[in-house]
Amino acid sequence: MAVSGMGAVNSILVLIMMPVFGISQGVQPIIGFNYGAAKFDRVKEALKSGMIFASAITALGFVAAMVYPGPMMSIFTEDKAFVAFGTHAMGIIMMLLPVLGFQIVGSGYFQAVGKPKQAMFLTLSKQVLFLIPALLVLPLFFKMMGLLVAVPLSDLLATVMTAIWLVPELKNLNKKQREALAQVEMK
Repeated sequence: MAVSGMGAVNSILVLIMMPVFGISQGVQPIIGFNYGAAKFDRVKEALKSGMIFASAITALGFVAAMVYPGPMMSIFTEDKAFVAFGTHAMGIIMMLLPVLGFQIVGSGYFQAVGKPKQAMFLTLSKQVLFLIPALLVLPLFFKMMGLLVAVPLSDLLATVMTAIWLVPELKNLNKKQREALAQVEMK
């Protein structure tokens, strides 16, 4: 029951996240082009727009998952135990869904500006660095609840990691923008 319930919740989660991945990939060439052209105000605007739209989608997905979890799970089967487990699991797994728009677009930013190591690290941080260890450790102490809580915990940690790396990057971008403006004024 738990395996199929988790599969159904994951299917719903993937459907919610697909447009977010599209936004992240769509904004990367805009960020990259403007970064290369030293138009840092456009880089920030594209990043901001991508994060806003991605966060809006994840927030809407979160609201839908919190308001209609039963009907969403009933798409897969009418089995009451399955729907009950899936409803419970969805409420926990998607707890931090609204922050994932920021995390995904933020990690994509590093790819767009030619920093593949940072991009790879942030992209893999949610699934590999945080989720796998949480899935191995938390159930030892919290059984099924540990499995369910591992997902929002990895979401939180990956988002914090992205913010920790992105904030200094944006400060550096502001510095580059001031330097570019100073060079233009000197000419």
